[in-house]
Amino acid sequence: MQLESNNIKKIQHLSGLVYIFSAGGVDVYRLTDWTRQCWAALANIISGTVNDNGIYLATSDRGVYRLIHGHNGESSHLLTRTYGVDTTPSLLANSCQCIDGAGTNLLITTTAGVNFLPSISKSYAYEADLCGDCSVGPEKIAYIVDTNVHVIAHPVANWVAADVEVLSVEPDPATPAMTGDTTPSGTASASSVLDTGYLAYEAFDQVVAVDYTNCWISGTGIDKVPSWLQYEFPVSVKIMAYRFRTRFGIDDEYTYTYPANFELQGWTGTEWDTLHSYTGLTGLGPNEDTEIFLINNSDYYTKYRLYITAVTAAGAGDFVCVGELELFTMPPLLDEPNVINYETENMFVGSNSGITVYDANDYRTDIITPLGSVLDIKSLYPTSSGLLAYGTSNGAAGGRFGILDLATSTNLVTESGDTLAVYTSEDSNSAIADDTLLQYGAVRDIVPAAGAIGVSRCWTLYAVVTDTVNGIATDSVVLKINGTTVSPTVTAITDGYRVDYSGSSSYTQPVTALLTATDGDSNPISRSWSWQTEAVTVQDTSAAPPNVVCIRDLSLAAGEYDELVDSVGVIWLPDHVSPLIVTEAQASEVGRVLIDGVTYHRHLRSIDVAATDADDNDTADLQEGNIITLSCAALSMTSQKCEVLAIQRRFNDADGERFVLTVAYYEAVA
Repeated sequence: MQLESNNIKKIQHLSGLVYIFSAGGVDVYRLTDWTRQCWAALANIISGTVNDNGIYLATSDRGVYRLIHGHNGESSHLLTRTYGVDTTPSLLANSCQCIDGAGTNLLITTTAGVNFLPSISKSYAYEADLCGDCSVGPEKIAYIVDTNVHVIAHPVANWVAADVEVLSVEPDPATPAMTGDTTPSGTASASSVLDTGYLAYEAFDQVVAVDYTNCWISGTGIDKVPSWLQYEFPVSVKIMAYRFRTRFGIDDEYTYTYPANFELQGWTGTEWDTLHSYTGLTGLGPNEDTEIFLINNSDYYTKYRLYITAVTAAGAGDFVCVGELELFTMPPLLDEPNVINYETENMFVGSNSGITVYDANDYRTDIITPLGSVLDIKSLYPTSSGLLAYGTSNGAAGGRFGILDLATSTNLVTESGDTLAVYTSEDSNSAIADDTLLQYGAVRDIVPAAGAIGVSRCWTLYAVVTDTVNGIATDSVVLKINGTTVSPTVTAITDGYRVDYSGSSSYTQPVTALLTATDGDSNPISRSWSWQTEAVTVQDTSAAPPNVVCIRDLSLAAGEYDELVDSVGVIWLPDHVSPLIVTEAQASEVGRVLIDGVTYHRHLRSIDVAATDADDNDTADLQEGNIITLSCAALSMTSQKCEVLAIQRRFNDADGERFVLTVAYYEAVA
């Protein structure tokens, strides 16, 4: 199924509605059946979000507009410009870059900086150029500035760069650029030194070496290994990553006397904790960095040391050398960031190389296998599932939508094609990849509803089983009622089947349905649900009984009625809880609706119509409550004026764009 929107910017879900923001506005869908509830049109949309206070559309030139949530068919005339450079509170610029919201919080990046709004009437600002994507977490906010990600607890005042924690591809070392073993602060030390030309501090001076003397070298012989290189901070710090650099040299055997087996350790005050260890490092050249080693560390220490137990086998020197040792309080990004998504447990940063996953509280990180240029990320619910949806512009086959298992970096689902915006429902059975709705194997749109009470005794079951990715296997649909296999009417529809079955009062209470099928890859699909039918007694009065509709001749021959009750033929309708009364005296009184002094009977129909009518009016503009005229070809009778109850957009190869209308109309009683 293709959605109404194209050029989608962002997708969010709140209270059973899905909000799809595109370059031309927002479309609001009901999650249960993907019926469009309302839409709002506005040009130059760059991003959008929804929070407890409403829907927000961020523009590239006019600031931010607000719309109420969209449960009741609201349209674009209700949009109001809420935030800009000339409003109270104001934005730093009218040219927005991104907007995100949660609870009552809003976060807006513009070409001039960042605004955080904890409520509709408050705003705190940070001035910065080159702002990009942003995200609101439960306790922190994150936003892109140039090639870095800034993270700060929810601000309570204006803030500056010094207030934030910075994530970057190349994080800054936690140690100062040392000019001596104790200057300018902290203390550099080692288990031994070759001589005063190779002191410990030279491994912390943050200088790119231009000669072979700019390094630490251990003592020789017995002091070669084990040996250690240490830095003591003035206060306790939490180190999350580290790396070291080999000695500058002329590419001879002495250059390669760098650590091969080593540990990073933290001093508790009584003993050394091993935070990370590595065995068998090889292959580095002169003046070359190791990778940045990530540490799963949640503790603070004043002293950290690199404890070395072996030197690379290629090294012939009777010592160990370290050109530079860098300790980092923030782990690195995988690449320059494109997009951020903050969740309760994690913060996800997408880049041109893949996804970096950070613990939201202490920034412990797992770097995911590169996926391509990541443009959108959504954590699947519950977040503890360890699954992630993402979209790229240059992955497999030119781009892709995928669902990723974070534990193994394995793609569980992959759909080819450039994907700017992604979404997954909480049960992961529905997903949006760019402007296409993917509905994985599931049984939906069930009637009677699960747990329903007072269902008509001669009920009609309706359900659809679909899979937009793999389809439903032919002849795989099986329906059981109260454990017994029955023979429903199974009708092929796009990506699956519609299932209809007429029941009766003969089934014991409660009535339980089990519908099963398999998708095109032989994966099982099933759903079981139950309902209670109503105990009924025939009403035989001169007054019209409640909740009845007369839709055919009441002179019923055998087989035309649904059930005999007290020798009276009764017709049951799925949406009514009382039978049609069949006495002739009551026939003219049954189910009457008086409109303009004329008596009518109400009918419901589903009508398949084209994208435009005979007057070139756009069907997509119809909303619930509109009155339209349908032809006799559509109704197989005289033309009728109908009230629109619901509208759904569909596509197929034969007919292209079509619309299915559910309408009510009234037929005069003769």
